[in-house]
Amino acid sequence: MSVVVGLDVGTSGVRALAVEPTGNVIADASAEYPILTPRPGWSEQHPEQWWRAARAAIRKVTSAIGGQVVGLGLAGQMHGSVFLDARDRVIRPALLWNDQRTDRQCQQITETLGRDNLVAITGNPALTGFQAPKVLWLRDEEPAHFKQVAHVLLPKDYIRLQLSHEYATDASDASGTLLLDLRRRVWSQEILNALDIPSHWLPPVFESPTTAGTLDPEVATELGLPPGIPIAAGAGDNAAAAVGIGVVEDGLISSSIGSSGVLFANTANFEPDPSGRLHAFCHAVPGGYHLLGVTLSAGDHGRAHAPPRSPRKGSILRTHSTPRPCTSHARADGRRGFQPGRQSRHHARPRRFDQADAGHRRRRPQPALAPDPGRCFWNARLSDRRRRRSCLRRGSSSRSKRWRVFKREGSLFGGATSSRRH
Repeated sequence: MSVVVGLDVGTSGVRALAVEPTGNVIADASAEYPILTPRPGWSEQHPEQWWRAARAAIRKVTSAIGGQVVGLGLAGQMHGSVFLDARDRVIRPALLWNDQRTDRQCQQITETLGRDNLVAITGNPALTGFQAPKVLWLRDEEPAHFKQVAHVLLPKDYIRLQLSHEYATDASDASGTLLLDLRRRVWSQEILNALDIPSHWLPPVFESPTTAGTLDPEVATELGLPPGIPIAAGAGDNAAAAVGIGVVEDGLISSSIGSSGVLFANTANFEPDPSGRLHAFCHAVPGGYHLLGVTLSAGDHGRAHAPPRSPRKGSILRTHSTPRPCTSHARADGRRGFQPGRQSRHHARPRRFDQADAGHRRRRPQPALAPDPGRCFWNARLSDRRRRRSCLRRGSSSRSKRWRVFKREGSLFGGATSSRRH
């Protein structure tokens, strides 16, 4: 039985799959690695950790399958920059797609090339996540490291280098560098010359299904795979996912929530958004294109801020998405009227618990009772008398634990007020 192994180099970890020709997944494995944030707005990872995690995941998959592996496919997080020296050694941690340090370099690129011209060539304006401004940042901020650069790779293509000792990328992933001429699907010499980036730093560009390397024999022995099997050029993570779910024709759109949130729409022709609000990229389908709408913070952000446990039945813990009826009443003068839900003897106002409050003792809401005119000041004047909104008032000495109960005698608007001390 023939089996194909696919590897996805994600933001929080790698995942390996073994798939039959019918599409049936027969084995999978994953391994995680951390994201480094040495400064606010910075986002980095060690490429060596990608390779270590990839080896572990592939070994788990190959040990669980009994078929003959006939090929490898690669996908991964886009836009990242892996800087290598002449001996293919990592110069510094890779700058990731969500790194925000390159705002000044984006302005320089826009001023040098012109925003409209940049969108016409690359399908995108200069944004902090793309690879080109990261190269300029290294030149401006770390000149000693910049002098050592011999190759600049995308994350999945660094894994390809370790598997095959060959440099290559695909058109969909290269679209996220801000250096690719999308219409011609080759590196833009105009942009490279304007930014003074040597073209030999960048790998050859292939279409996604094309063979772009073969598995090195020594690596194959370590991973338990046949030596010399072909490695596909692969694709950026969004384009690869779109192929997997069939978004390869016009009129189809997909939504995914991972570390980022993405709306993905297939398009047959290169039609960039002139405003730059939608990203235009090459598709993993040869000759195809797609449009992306992206938010940088999605699934991981929600998981990080979710309550640690679900609320019990009867608890007043609420999530932010739980709708609650408003208890305030509008007055004719536009001011807020009395809120029965405020802390009173007859009504309890549910507290809104955030993550920091989730571990605190949760009070159960008191049942809502009908207001008693004889014990509360239920009249129009009460909204202007904040000190009388509560039926219960604590005495002047908390140590004595004395309480005073105010009781209205007679009608709502007349009569004397007396106090009874307990």
